[in-house]
Amino acid sequence: MNPIQHILNLGKRKRTSLNNQPKVVKARKVIGFSGSIDHLLDYDLLQQLVAGLPMFDFHFIGPIKAYKSALQLDAFPNVQFYGSQTSEDSQLLVNDFDIAILPYAKSAISNGSRIISRLTNLLPNTPVVTNHFFGNNISPNWNYVETASDFVEKILSLQLSENLDYASIHYEIEQQSVQKTA
Repeated sequence: MNPIQHILNLGKRKRTSLNNQPKVVKARKVIGFSGSIDHLLDYDLLQQLVAGLPMFDFHFIGPIKAYKSALQLDAFPNVQFYGSQTSEDSQLLVNDFDIAILPYAKSAISNGSRIISRLTNLLPNTPVVTNHFFGNNISPNWNYVETASDFVEKILSLQLSENLDYASIHYEIEQQSVQKTA
């Protein structure tokens, strides 16, 4: 099919639900954001994160309202925008987050409770890294950082601690199997 026919036929296709899509094993860890892609986000920070963490995939779920800024991020191969989704599809995508981020511009936050309420659908124990301090009693999985380099370091340390936990569990299982065979 030539490109013009492909574009003209896009509107005639049925929208397929993510539930019907084959499940894919993730090859890379996912850092995710769920919410409106708008002027409230810190795009300089996001560009530094995406460029500084090329070993991660960045997934953005929500309506895109700041197109120019989103286009700058879309130039990176490890960025995927999913746009507006149904509640069910959004939940499936959020379930893939290994780490959630709240990268808001410092001057943008006026209603922190609205932002926190967006993360109620995260899986338990999903770490959240944010550059805004919302209070001490939100969750032990929340990590407050101040700068872009702190953001990168915190994400890498969370990934490293997860890998170390996996390695120690794997080692314990190996030791138990060695003891059983001895």
